[in-house]
Amino acid sequence: MLRKSLTAVAILLCFATTPLLAEETLPKGNPPVDSPPIDSPPAGKWNSNGTWTFGLIASGGKSIYVGEKNKATMLPYLAFDSERLHFGVDDGLAYHFLNFGDPQTSGGQLSLVLAPRWETALRKSSIFDGMDRDLPIEGGVRGRYNAYGFFGEAKALFDISGVHGGYELEAALGAERQFGRFGFEAKLGARYRDKKLNFDLYGVSAAHATATRKQFTPDASVAGFASIGARYFMSEDLSLIGNVSVENIGKMKDSPLVERDHSIFLTIGIMKSF
Repeated sequence: MLRKSLTAVAILLCFATTPLLAEETLPKGNPPVDSPPIDSPPAGKWNSNGTWTFGLIASGGKSIYVGEKNKATMLPYLAFDSERLHFGVDDGLAYHFLNFGDPQTSGGQLSLVLAPRWETALRKSSIFDGMDRDLPIEGGVRGRYNAYGFFGEAKALFDISGVHGGYELEAALGAERQFGRFGFEAKLGARYRDKKLNFDLYGVSAAHATATRKQFTPDASVAGFASIGARYFMSEDLSLIGNVSVENIGKMKDSPLVERDHSIFLTIGIMKSF
């Protein structure tokens, strides 16, 4: 009961500060909380005073889980970005403890991050009946380096809530371009998940095994992912965004909870910054 109470408090805090993803952001099979065209502030807004962004997001696609309905979901979006701080439902809370160079051209950033793993809470299929699992809260470090239209990213997240006790390592390379009012980004990467995290996502214990849901104890695995994002600036502070993200879960497709080896999600929305 205590764990569930703490989880509820964490969710309320997240929604109090931000009702959506982005990078590291809906449904990571995976929420598209993954796209800088969604969560980065518009040009000229990277400052110590910070920028509020409000919007409306529509997201839908194909989940990896058995029986998960592929329907679109509308969500409000609220985020805050400054030189040192970011918070939003997309990727929780981030403290940028090291900024160097110019974040918009050639430079980098190291951040401490704290975020829920939303896919656990968003699973609605009946295949999970009787398998109550708390929402994990994860913390770690994230880094990004931009150089003349290209970038590299890395992230390490560890369970700090005691829900699964596992971790995830992520690395990605990408490119971004600006053409007048249009901004584009493409990214390709991989996520390493240890067996404890995989059990929380795909495992079935002996106690929860049934005639249609066999016992399954996963090993560590690597999942590949890719995303393409776009943003159109209607004005300096008003923009339209879109993002498509795909993840292949590799050998985790053998789980009885899974019906396909990849997920795909489309996100579109409108954003207003202040």
